[in-house]
Amino acid sequence: RNGWVDAIHVIPVSDKLVSEKTPQEPEEIVKQIGEEIKSQKTALVVDFSGSMADNQREVVELLGSLNYTEETTIIVFADAYQVVSKDELISENFNVGYGTHMIKALNKATSYDVENLIIISDLDTYDDVELKPSTTLKKVTIYDPDDGIEDDIVGDVLEIIWNQVEVSRIRIK
Repeated sequence: RNGWVDAIHVIPVSDKLVSEKTPQEPEEIVKQIGEEIKSQKTALVVDFSGSMADNQREVVELLGSLNYTEETTIIVFADAYQVVSKDELISENFNVGYGTHMIKALNKATSYDVENLIIISDLDTYDDVELKPSTTLKKVTIYDPDDGIEDDIVGDVLEIIWNQVEVSRIRIK
């Protein structure tokens, strides 16, 4: 497009940020998540909005097979968010609505001073709050079952606010 562009949209992209990897099978992804939660203080943020309905049962079954440590926080979100236990996740014993408002859940996750953040979401979020910076966060891994059409949140929000963090996005087959 021709014309003026806001300065916030003209930001160099670092090689250390988003890397889009080859789509992976859900079983491979769960194995990777299992390894990550063993070694670092981790928050697992799982999207339970309506747009994830086709993927929810499979995600819950696979995540239910993991051995979580005391250093792992599980947060589910849609319109609202809720911190849940592994048993609550498996039984889906929570009510977070059907819309998608991810930023509040991410802010809650980073309030636990985590080093590692794992997000399972199609990234189709509609937020009216700002993402807070984190001094402890080192790595964000996004597992995305979506086609990637509406994923502006990665470049427009995560990379800008968490510019010192390694962000990677892996598509789920």
